[in-house]
Formats: sequence, C-alpha cells, structure tokens
Amino acid sequence: LDLEEQIEKLCSEIPTVDVELVYKFDEEIDYDLKFDILSVVKEALTNCAKHSNATKIKVSLLSQPKFYSILIEDNGSNFDKKSKGIGLLSMNEIAEKYNGYFNCKFEDGFKIHMTLMKG
Repeated sequence: LDLEEQIEKLCSEIPTVDVELVYKFDEEIDYDLKFDILSVVKEALTNCAKHSNATKIKVSLLSQPKFYSILIEDNGSNFDKKSKGIGLLSMNEIAEKYNGYFNCKFEDGFKIHMTLMKG
C-alpha cells in the first residue's frame, strides 16, 4: 500500500477543493497503520466535501521522533455542531488504538489534529 500515492488519489477526487498535501514520512510504516491513516484522511476529505463550503484543505502527515502527526485543516465557514458523526468517533478510536490523541475544533475553518505513537 503506497500511502502517499493513495492520499494523492483521494485528493484528486475532490475537484471543488484545492488540496495541499505535505507528506513527511521517511521510514516504512506497517500496513495497518497506513490503512488507519488513509481512513482518517478519507473521512476528513469526505466531510469537507459534504459539510463545508471550503475551497482549500491542507493535509499534513509528519513523522516526529516518537509519534506521527496528522493535521488536516480547511478554510470553510460552515460547520454543523449537531453532526457529531461516526467519522469523528472512529478517528478518536484510531488515535486511542495507537495511544495517541485526537482533537478537532472549528476556528477559521475546521481543524483536525491527531497523534499516533510509534511502537
């Protein structure tokens, strides 16, 4: 599973939003982790396309010494506070699976920040 290639493909499937991808994973990561990260990015992009009027979204995947950092932010001004969808819950479960944390907020667009601990 080529994670960077799969994420680029997902980004290209949303023609209405300009997606910037920052991919800085140097080391090889295992399949389950790649699959979980791909699920998070897909959910975030889908939510952005469905629920936001954003024109830009930035997806940053960074490898830190002890954890992976995933930051996804858009410039939308729409946010339905009532829709605490299954997507955000599953993102939180993925973070917990890797002893990391998940945080999201609406402030000058919607922002998701997740850390996944290594090893």
